[in-house]
Amino acid sequence: MRRGSGVDPCVMVIFGAGGDLTRRELVPSLFELYRKQLVPERFGVVGFSQGEWDT
Repeated sequence: MRRGSGVDPCVMVIFGAGGDLTRRELVPSLFELYRKQLVPERFGVVGFSQGEWDT
């Protein structure tokens, strides 16, 4: 799938987005998909976390 291929807009919601797994695995994987143009053009990510974000 290339960008702009007629795919409906979508949003990915990440619960626990402030955690280590999101930082180490999920975000780099999503960025790699974006870099390879394998996500829809109108794709968004929303992250939720109970505590403060780790740095």
